[in-house]
Amino acid sequence: RFGDSVDGGLRVDTDAVPDLVAGAYAYDNGDIDRGAAWWISGSWVEGLARDNAAGWVLPTDAATASHLVPVSNRILGEAARDEAGRGVALVPDPQRSGRALVAVGGRFAGAGAGGASLWRVTGGALESRPAVVIGGETLAPYGQLGDLLVGHPTEPWIAVGAPYGDAQWIDEGVIYPFVLP
Repeated sequence: RFGDSVDGGLRVDTDAVPDLVAGAYAYDNGDIDRGAAWWISGSWVEGLARDNAAGWVLPTDAATASHLVPVSNRILGEAARDEAGRGVALVPDPQRSGRALVAVGGRFAGAGAGGASLWRVTGGALESRPAVVIGGETLAPYGQLGDLLVGHPTEPWIAVGAPYGDAQWIDEGVIYPFVLP
């Protein structure tokens, strides 16, 4: 499911090229539907060949093709069935002008409540821990917070969807806006 969620257009690293983020909520990595998302440097994309090389054949195993994206830029879900990467977004970083955070939603993370994490890139690599963590509703443990993420293109805020969220257990669905400090 690589590419099921995609966002781009903001700069995450220090070069002048806008970057991408792509999610794969069914990614296993040894745990069923752990999920993952990849920050994809725009400079890396610019460096890809534009024409097929003579003699190249696309792999018959679709999973092989996804390994073209650098594994070092991968954000994994914490546990099986988290479905990290269900929602992804790039969000302006309030602490670094002209740079963005990589936001990754996992609709069943946090023991089923869902959530999102926002990551910084420093020195061309993802930091080892998220800069911001948003947890799902504890009174609606399967609200699926993080199913959809939408970042504002110029302001440091993000909207996080929870299609079954509602603290009153009527599953109306909720959108939570978060302004980043």
